[in-house]
Amino acid sequence: MIPPYDTPQHQLFFHAEDGDFNALKQLIKGGGLNINGQDDYGWTALSLAAMGGKTDCVKLLLENGADPSLAYEANGWTPLIYAAYANDSEAMAALIKKGANIHATDTEEGRNALMWCAYWGFRDGIETLMAAGAHTNDRDNQGQSAEDIAVKYKRTEILDSLESHVERKNKQSRNLRCYLKNKHFKR
Repeated sequence: MIPPYDTPQHQLFFHAEDGDFNALKQLIKGGGLNINGQDDYGWTALSLAAMGGKTDCVKLLLENGADPSLAYEANGWTPLIYAAYANDSEAMAALIKKGANIHATDTEEGRNALMWCAYWGFRDGIETLMAAGAHTNDRDNQGQSAEDIAVKYKRTEILDSLESHVERKNKQSRNLRCYLKNKHFKR
């Protein structure tokens, strides 16, 4: 028997996936929805919106209590990884602002959003994640870092983003050590 797909809960998923912001807004305004509920396949409305690059819908769902850490059970992809998949750095920033774990990894490859951005060659996503504190030395199930993945898949155009961030972090660390050392000697 086919379940009734005309219920408000199912419409939540359809509007999020289609990016129908106004219909989604009206539906949420009506109340009575489980904003973090899953459809028959295990998708949340937030993951569907993020995967489709529906930035306004992602933001609306987050404003109304959608949990940015709920992963799709089949592969462990979080809404942040789906927003990376859509190359939607604006949605990624909104998810991070609402508490998305930038280090969360999927259950198949053991990759986080930074590693997937490196795989796909998405510079804006890398910049967004780096600004939020992503670690360039995290490793996937095969022991590869984001930089290793970028090299392996010939995404050389993004290597400078990864390297420049590492260089900036090293410089900041050296400057802090120098400051603390000089401060100690001045006492």
